[in-house]
Amino acid sequence: MLPIISSLNENERRLVGETWARRAESEARIALRYTAMAQALMVHGATKTVLDLCQRAMADEERHLHLCSKVAIEFGVKPEMDDIQRPGPLAPNELPVDRKVLYEVVALCCVGETINGSLLGHIYQQSKWPSIRLTAHTLLEDEIWHSRTGWAHLGSVHKKADISWLSPHIVSMLQRVHDHGFLDDQGPWREAAHMKAYGELDYRTRIQLFRQAVTQVILPGFESFHLNIDEARSWINGLAI
Repeated sequence: MLPIISSLNENERRLVGETWARRAESEARIALRYTAMAQALMVHGATKTVLDLCQRAMADEERHLHLCSKVAIEFGVKPEMDDIQRPGPLAPNELPVDRKVLYEVVALCCVGETINGSLLGHIYQQSKWPSIRLTAHTLLEDEIWHSRTGWAHLGSVHKKADISWLSPHIVSMLQRVHDHGFLDDQGPWREAAHMKAYGELDYRTRIQLFRQAVTQVILPGFESFHLNIDEARSWINGLAI
């Protein structure tokens, strides 16, 4: 039996579809990132555990793009997949190759996937539309494993090399997710209470979830590897809601 939720007008329905179309397109790009990452990790001697997790992530992202596309199409929007290309590197150009690899893994998995998991967990909890709730739950379970890829690799590298050089880069990693995943996706339509049933998060909620993931998971995780998180803590504490 379907839960009782408010129906959407044509514009709202399309906006929900566009949310999931963007997710599908993002999953397609992330799948390409994981493919490149897996190759780099093999070259640079990652552990079997990390390589297995990365291979799993590659397969998951391919599945995710189809799941997200299905929801988008259900709401009348077809994702644009024809021109999807792997995004440019996340790591600064001046880093040596081995450090670039670690940076990419940490930025994508420890930071990006952890924050994605926080958002998807909330979408799963609040949404009432069946296909959205089910898809969010599936993605959430996988994102937890994807974040573990980063933490496992960071731990492995920490045992044999100095990783303190990462400390000054933490804020830029967080800033990138904040700027590209939050600031460019605002709109008054998200503020309507009935949109929560369709998994739409208003801006304030998204920022609160972002702050929570950073302060409760990401920064403590970095601190456990003796990275200096003072600058990052000051940045997140000063983030406006």
